[in-house]
Amino acid sequence: MSNENQDGLFSCNNLCWITGALFGLAGYLIFSGRFGWSTLLSLILALALLVLVAWLLKKLFCIDVPEGHHTDNRETRVALASDEMAEMDRVEREALATVPDLPKVATLPDPLLEASEVLGEEEQAAAEAEAQAKAEAEAQAKAEAEARARQEADAREAAERAKAAEAAEAAEKARKAATRKAAAKPGDAVVAAVEDTKARAAAGKKTTTRKKAAKTASKPAARPVAKDGKPELLTKPRGGKADDLKQIKGVGPKLEKLLNKLGVYHFDQVAGWRKKEVEWVDEHLEGFKGRVSRDEWVKQAKVLARGGETEFSNRVKKGKVY
Repeated sequence: MSNENQDGLFSCNNLCWITGALFGLAGYLIFSGRFGWSTLLSLILALALLVLVAWLLKKLFCIDVPEGHHTDNRETRVALASDEMAEMDRVEREALATVPDLPKVATLPDPLLEASEVLGEEEQAAAEAEAQAKAEAEAQAKAEAEARARQEADAREAAERAKAAEAAEAAEKARKAATRKAAAKPGDAVVAAVEDTKARAAAGKKTTTRKKAAKTASKPAARPVAKDGKPELLTKPRGGKADDLKQIKGVGPKLEKLLNKLGVYHFDQVAGWRKKEVEWVDEHLEGFKGRVSRDEWVKQAKVLARGGETEFSNRVKKGKVY
């Protein structure tokens, strides 16, 4: 642009200001609408942008060259351009200095992380509540079972006491009746006494018979001997603890292991062997055949099974044999 366009609406200066105004308007719309800044701040920045753009355009396109200077002088153009660049840097620094710092955005908590933490705490609480409920249910069931057992034991004891009381009451009634009869008929006193004695004797006999029957019932019937003579053997010791078979004379540590392997763990097993069973065991003791009958194991085992002791078993207990 040259000096011939200095006047009129569409002069170089007017066009620069119009262009700057358009840039300022666009900046205002962007600052207030896009970034959501306040109206005052957006207006200040838009005005600064208007002035900056108009000034830059004027410096670039509306250069006034004094008369007597040729516009094609290269050195002049370079000097002017340097001045313009320096001025542009200064204006840009001033414009940037007027721009306020953007507000810091607070870091929002992560809802997914918080939700996962809450869910983990809820699951842990639910697991603990379930374990506690299970323990309480087991304790309650145990207490109920113990209460039922106590009630049953109390009921049995009460029934036995009632039976004993009834028997005593019946005996007392019979005695009183006999006494009354004897008092009513003095001549029959001897007969009443004899009858009372007979009744007592009959009652005692019944009691003795019941005791014998109970004792017989408590003893299991003897197991018949197997055809091959094999005695009763166990897969493991009763109660998880075997008897010390080394207390039987003739049974050493090695032979005890062999007996356990066959299924013999207790004195009462050996004490119950019959002749044919002794023969079976003698045949199956590899390397020790005939030891059962030769050392009289059955005789020794009967003493030990009753809780008694032998001279040999005492020595074993004191550690003088093995």
